[in-house]
Amino acid sequence: MKKILFSALVALMLVACNQAPKCYKIIGTLETDEFNGNWVYLAEGVRKMATEVLDSAQIVDSKFEMKGVANEPKMLVAVVTDSNRQMVEQGVGAYFILENGNIAMNVDTAYAMTVTGTAFNRAYAEYDSIILSFDERCRVIAEGEGSNAEKFEAITAERNSYKETIKSLVLPYVGTQPAIKMVKDIKHLFSNDELAELLPADTDKARTAEQPYMAVGSYLTDEATPHADGDTIRWMDVISQHDYTLIDFWASWCGPCMRSMPGLKELYAEHVGEHFEIIGISLDKSRDNWLGAIERLGLNWVQLTNLMFWDEPMVKRFEIPYIPSTMLVDREGKIIIRNPNHDELKIYLAR
Repeated sequence: MKKILFSALVALMLVACNQAPKCYKIIGTLETDEFNGNWVYLAEGVRKMATEVLDSAQIVDSKFEMKGVANEPKMLVAVVTDSNRQMVEQGVGAYFILENGNIAMNVDTAYAMTVTGTAFNRAYAEYDSIILSFDERCRVIAEGEGSNAEKFEAITAERNSYKETIKSLVLPYVGTQPAIKMVKDIKHLFSNDELAELLPADTDKARTAEQPYMAVGSYLTDEATPHADGDTIRWMDVISQHDYTLIDFWASWCGPCMRSMPGLKELYAEHVGEHFEIIGISLDKSRDNWLGAIERLGLNWVQLTNLMFWDEPMVKRFEIPYIPSTMLVDREGKIIIRNPNHDELKIYLAR
């Protein structure tokens, strides 16, 4: 009897899934047969695959299929795994929006997974593409013809266009889990007024009258943090002496941070003095590792840390979601720009 009831429920679900948009249907194809017998898992993050899989399907004849009901849109990761839910060594996977409707996933011969289908997934793909191409657009401006003033105007317009396009993609979905994550991942672009429009108040606990988000246009408070030489340095004692100061959140264990250092050293050598300074805030836990990286890399600017990893107070105060993460401030402590890329910094500092 139980078997009959279960079969009936499955049949009802399959019928309902054909009546879009009441259910989701994921059709997956792979342009290689080397993953036959492996599995595709859906979870809220790679680290959650072991305990919180939301759906799964086995790959047979280079295809897989999933069906179900999404009560609300949710950003998930789809990952090709082995039978132990470990990602295959080729690292095949992609983030996407699970929502009711027809969703197609394709894995090409280079192991890249692409997701197409529903309206929200199209918006997310455009969002991703805009973010990935922004640095290249800035590089073209920086290396092109024109005065620095003209380049500054062009690169400012590019960032504003970038921001407005992101807003237009997110606004139709405000309040949903994917939209909240999309905004928070690039929160540094927006003013507090814009964040009030894009993020429901109960999802943005730091945005309060007592402690608003440190958005562009905000002023730093005078923080004090231990220096590499053992003294405690007040930030404004440094900031007030320079036209611009770059606050750089980094760590010796962070690969992207290490790769960013040659560019910072180049800018520092060119502009150091009354015009420019850098304050490095490390998320290291080991003093030896921190000081060793400073010496090995030849970092001659101000270096501060509480050696508290992600519990570093200023990481929490400025809501730093990843490193490297930077802020350019003027001598009054006003935030001019958050997370500028290398070309934006070059143009700002040449003013």
